[in-house]
Amino acid sequence: MSFFTGQFGHYVYNNTANGLFTAGSLKNGRNVTYASAFSGEAGTNAPSVSTRFLESADFIRLQNASIGYNVQLKASSVFDSVRISASGQNLLLISDYSGLDPEVDVQNSINGVPSAGLDYSTYPRARTITFGVNATF
Repeated sequence: MSFFTGQFGHYVYNNTANGLFTAGSLKNGRNVTYASAFSGEAGTNAPSVSTRFLESADFIRLQNASIGYNVQLKASSVFDSVRISASGQNLLLISDYSGLDPEVDVQNSINGVPSAGLDYSTYPRARTITFGVNATF
């Protein structure tokens, strides 16, 4: 069994890229991405708010997947039945968004202005894989 989710037609402002990954950050002694270091951008450019960092956040995510197998046992076995299973969350993300996760939810309103659709150093969703064995005697 698997469960896919997705969103289409919306944009996210990548404030992480704006605040941390511009050539001006390199001049201030911060780490930057390879693309920003060799972009040809002047090192004196200020990281001003711009549509340059507004990105399409369309995505498809494999949210959940589960698989199980009932092991066939001989009549003389110690166990009556054995089931082996595996499940996972956040197994696959397909998106052109340059940030870590296009499904951001930053709760940091300033002066009553909400921060929906804004990505600023948001921690991505964890990928979790669980294995199980169920045996009955």
